[in-house]
This record gives sequence, structure tokens and C-alpha cells, in this order.
Amino acid sequence: MGLPYYVSWTIRKVFQLREVCQPLIRYQIGNGASTFLWLDNWHPLGPLYKRFGVNVCCNIGRSLQAKVSTIIIDGEWLGPDK
Repeated sequence: MGLPYYVSWTIRKVFQLREVCQPLIRYQIGNGASTFLWLDNWHPLGPLYKRFGVNVCCNIGRSLQAKVSTIIIDGEWLGPDK
């Protein structure tokens, strides 16, 4: 999806740098309630949807908007059936 035609030059440049800057941003998970499981750069592999594709959400049974807290509890991964 492109930016609207009326967006300023500065905003356009910031969006062009997004792909360069995003890998440099790391998340501290804490309790996982504010970190997106698939979209945020919290895992050593980077954003999981980029590594495995969006279909992984359906295969695992977690939405694209799922938080890390829905799949990791007390340091352990939950399986798709939990």
C-alpha cells in the first residue's frame, strides 16, 4: 500500500528508511503483553511473519495481532492446541 499523494517529503523519506531501520530495533519482551508475536522484532530470527510468511499464523492458530504473552508463559512455549 502506498502513501497518499499529499504526504510531506519528510514523511516519505522516513517511510523509505523503514526497511533499513526496522532490523535495528529490538524489543524487550517483559511479560509479552505489548509485543506482537508475528510482527515485532523480538526473536533472533527477526519478525516471524517475514521469516515464515503470514500463513504461519493460521497454521499455529494465533492471529496476526497475537501478542507474545499468548504463546510464551513462564518461559515456556505453548503449543497450538493450548
